[in-house]
Amino acid sequence: MAARLESAASNPVLGLLLKTGVVALGAYFLRRTGVELGTLFLFLFLYWIVYLHPAFNNRKFLVSALGLWALPIFVPPAGQVLEWLLLLLWALGFFLLLGVKNLILLRRQGSYEFIHLFVVFGLGVLYFSGFIPLIPQIILFLVFFLLFREFYFILAPYYPQRLTLAAVVESFLLVEIAWLLSFLPINFLAGAAFLTLIIFIFHDLMLHYLTGTLSRQIILRNTTLFIVLSIILAILPK
Repeated sequence: MAARLESAASNPVLGLLLKTGVVALGAYFLRRTGVELGTLFLFLFLYWIVYLHPAFNNRKFLVSALGLWALPIFVPPAGQVLEWLLLLLWALGFFLLLGVKNLILLRRQGSYEFIHLFVVFGLGVLYFSGFIPLIPQIILFLVFFLLFREFYFILAPYYPQRLTLAAVVESFLLVEIAWLLSFLPINFLAGAAFLTLIIFIFHDLMLHYLTGTLSRQIILRNTTLFIVLSIILAILPK
């Protein structure tokens, strides 16, 4: 056992896997016990101790870290199979977040995009399941704005004022789209998946526009992706 721990300490990826496993175990017990005070405190302690150490790039990815932290606490319980799937995806997201933040992973852009979209999906689940209280559109707009602003500042940090404006406009449009989707006869998972798909396409087009690489081929690719995945989501069980 000591040899394995020593190997994990000398191998950054193995170290990330070990840390992720410990925090995911805390998330598992949190979901299993129904967010009791003891398991909630344990999960919060493990999550933030692991995320904040080392103190490197903590603020840069703080919005994503907060979003990922909140999902096991607020997402409503699901069936056993779906619960395990979401937990595995959450653990993967946390592993990637640590790898991106600490500059351990090589393909950091794709890893960060997965984290971002997974948090967006979780937010969509909260919205379409009616879990966001009071004025859900305003809360959704504020969270979208913070997430989108972080996304653009990380992946296209060229014109700060334009990026903030892009985050505001896109957040407003996506809140309106989410509101319209809430009237469709689809379940909350399909609604969240459909919203995530739209956000993925918005982001891809906007990133190519900001970097000056937007082309007809990219627009056609995103249009085809939208049509194919929309048909798949539309035929899922209601």
